[in-house]
Amino acid sequence: MTSLLDSTAHFSDRCLKLGLGQQFVTSLHRAGVDNLSRLAFAVGQLGQAIQNNDVEDFLQRTLGRASTLAEASSIKRMAFEAHTYLVATLRQQVDHTDDAQPRRVAFAERNQRMDQLKADLRGIDIRGEMEPAHALLDKACAIFENNSIKLMEPSVCISRSLEAQGATKSREFTLEKGALILKQEKGALIFDFEAGGQAPMCNRF
Repeated sequence: MTSLLDSTAHFSDRCLKLGLGQQFVTSLHRAGVDNLSRLAFAVGQLGQAIQNNDVEDFLQRTLGRASTLAEASSIKRMAFEAHTYLVATLRQQVDHTDDAQPRRVAFAERNQRMDQLKADLRGIDIRGEMEPAHALLDKACAIFENNSIKLMEPSVCISRSLEAQGATKSREFTLEKGALILKQEKGALIFDFEAGGQAPMCNRF
């Protein structure tokens, strides 16, 4: 999954940033709590204040021991974040439209996926100009999650290095009525690729 709620990588990264060690994270995973979505329903109730007793009981059952004050406060904070994210996500799904911007993939989730992709495709050097932009990955993940294929304009298929430069678009490729068009600030170039492998026909207007 790509959302903050369902990302195991984001959950582990968040635990570590709050001072919970790797052994603590492993114990949570063994108990089946490996993302914010599961934590939201394991500690407290949506719309209600999180009680200290709920946190302590959860950690006692998960760790098999009494929790420290630091552990309890960190889990209480994460549970509050999980409840907040869950409510916001449900509201977003209800109000969702086709024109809505794709949800951003969590930073830790994106890094984990890219590392896995590089390991699986060792014959391809996915670095520099070959590394896809974050915005492109977000759009691709949104298509996968929604199970609805949509055209991605060639202009959004850029590298991460180009995206990081933050350059403004002065020209971009688009597909219109079967023609590949290079749009510029003034006018456009039309590339009409004819069948049979003939050279492209180019017009300017």
